[in-house]
This record gives sequence, structure tokens and C-alpha cells, in this order.
Amino acid sequence: MHEAQSLPSRWVERVRQLAIEVDAESILDYGSGPSGGLSRYIPNVRDYDPGVKGLDSEPEQADLVTCIHTLEHVEPICLAAVVADLQILARKALFVVVSCEKSTKVLPDGTPWHTFVRDARWWRDYLVGFEEQPPMKDKPGAEYAALMVME
Repeated sequence: MHEAQSLPSRWVERVRQLAIEVDAESILDYGSGPSGGLSRYIPNVRDYDPGVKGLDSEPEQADLVTCIHTLEHVEPICLAAVVADLQILARKALFVVVSCEKSTKVLPDGTPWHTFVRDARWWRDYLVGFEEQPPMKDKPGAEYAALMVME
């Protein structure tokens, strides 16, 4: 069921539920990609992607920040800064989903599409203060999902 859907679309219902749970009036999709992510499915979602011209302007805070299948593309030296930025941007909640699998895709220069692949246990230990969420992939260990509710 989930494998046939694109990455952001299989998370749409969960993000909608989270928005209701935290009473989010604004949602920021951090790392949305060039064609947009959740904004294609949920009205009033703002796209942000630092690697995409036109979507790379410094984002404003949002009640709910999502970061779906983005952190595995971040260079290890930048990971702590990106996670800190996510936390600063999230007023009410931060929802993160990370792929734990190597990608079969490669960039034009031949480097792997997923440059920073770690297993779910690594992400669980790294994302301190987050509550693990059920993954959407049917394959165990393929991705890690976590939620941080801001105080």
C-alpha cells in the first residue's frame, strides 16, 4: 500500500492528524524538494528547501514543521545545525521522518542520493527529546519517524 505512494503523500493523513492534535494554523515542509511536498496535498503548507532556488528563502516559524525524508541528504557536519534549525522553526511540534536505507538513485556526479544513512536505532539515540512514531513503510527498519512537541 505505502510503497506505491510518493514519499510525502503517504504521510499526508498523519500530518493532517498532527496539525489537528497540536492545533496548527501553519505548517512548514522543510526539505520539500523542487516540486513541493506536502503542499501538493494540504492547503496552506509552506515549502522550504535550502537546495532549491526559489524555495531557499529563510523560512518563518510555523506551528508544525515537517521534515520528511530530508535528513538522509544532509552532510554529517551540518546535521546538528539542521536539527537545531528545525527545532527553532517549530512553535508547537516538529515531525521528522528519515530513510534508513541506501538509495538506488545517484546524483549526476555519481554520489549516492542518500548521503547520510543510519539505522533507526542511531536516529532514536540522536534525536533526543523526540517520541518515536509508527513508520509508514511496510518494511521494518526502512525508515524512522519521530515527533517533538514543543513546551
